[in-house]
Amino acid sequence: MSASNFWPRAEKYDVHLLTLHIPDQLSEQAKLLMQETLVLTDMLRMNQNAQHCQRTQLDALLTLRLAAAFRSLSYCFTDKDTKTALEWRARTLEGGEVKRKHCEKISELNEREIVCYSGTMSTWVGKSRELYYSTFYAKPNCRLQNISDVIDRNFQRTLEHLKAIIHQDLISMSSCRYKIVDLFGISGEANLYPKHFAYFMPEDEGVKHANCKRTIVFSNVYTALFDAISIKQLDIFGWHAEDLPHKESLGEYLIAWFRGHDLGHSIMTNRTSFSKLSKLDRWGSMVMQEALADIFGLLLCSHERSANELNIDNTKLARIYLLEMLRYMRRGPCDFPDAGAAYVQFKFLVECGCLKITENGNVSVYLERFYPSITKLAKHLTENILQGDDESAALFISKYCPNNDLQDCAKLIDTIGIVADTIEYEQKIREV
Repeated sequence: MSASNFWPRAEKYDVHLLTLHIPDQLSEQAKLLMQETLVLTDMLRMNQNAQHCQRTQLDALLTLRLAAAFRSLSYCFTDKDTKTALEWRARTLEGGEVKRKHCEKISELNEREIVCYSGTMSTWVGKSRELYYSTFYAKPNCRLQNISDVIDRNFQRTLEHLKAIIHQDLISMSSCRYKIVDLFGISGEANLYPKHFAYFMPEDEGVKHANCKRTIVFSNVYTALFDAISIKQLDIFGWHAEDLPHKESLGEYLIAWFRGHDLGHSIMTNRTSFSKLSKLDRWGSMVMQEALADIFGLLLCSHERSANELNIDNTKLARIYLLEMLRYMRRGPCDFPDAGAAYVQFKFLVECGCLKITENGNVSVYLERFYPSITKLAKHLTENILQGDDESAALFISKYCPNNDLQDCAKLIDTIGIVADTIEYEQKIREV
């Protein structure tokens, strides 16, 4: 396998295996049909790279067979929304307006047995506009879905708290639904690298401006990334495993913050215009949107009401947040908007005296300054990015965004190092 398939680029990588287990309730017929769709999708993805005169005909034949498999698969389940989603997924393969209509309708469902996606999807490195074939299967995770639902229930009350401590002009626009699942089968583009743990549907399948949207989160993949990469960074901060939550509750912390992040994208003011900001600096606009979502998301899930209800220790949450911030930043601040957002936050926390970089690449943390510094950054972002003032936004972006700070950014990454770790899936569904 070529190293260029991994990201960021490095001379060598540590590959961590994640076993994807088959849900117990699947029938043998369901397993066989799922395996068939995964193989068909791999063939469709390879055919997209091929140069031969039968490419279009082969694509059509494979797609017809894929649709037939999904219709047959729908008979293997009893949950109404699961069956309907599979039937509609077959219709999305017709393309055009039929695809748009049914992709949006699937986002309104609440599948209780399995969640399935199949079709063309945009890639992640550089977020290309090209769409490539992918299929995945996942089982709903009810325990972690409840964590997400708590953050949702408390959102309006915690937003009032943010208005009180940050800015009275803060409002919430519409937010997307959330579906927490455990991945157990995947093929095509989505099975390449880097492995991703969340998809925003139906936008990531090429359907823009849908009325109903939802984020699908692979909780087992997210936890595996933290276990394989983020925890390896404990020494950089001088921490130990006992400074973090128990492994059994780690997913609860990650999902609580990540749901907060998603809701954070909906927080702005009546004067906010990211489309206008994007015309001034497209990359800077994307980075700042991710930074705002990160910061607001942390403040939402660390609020007393949600933290108490979920039994979250905010000091341990701060450590998880910093470990994840470092993992994202070390992926390449100028290559991914979320990595750029991590750089913005890291730089600001250093300025505030919350973080201090040593010559050997370690980072000293003054946790008593963490939440005051995060609140301070939220105020700065609100005043400079969310108020519709182009001049103020441009000055803030020029100071903190990594694409405008290439020399210092490169020096920091040279000191701390990149992430040269990735995960690989062992898919039991492929062994049926």
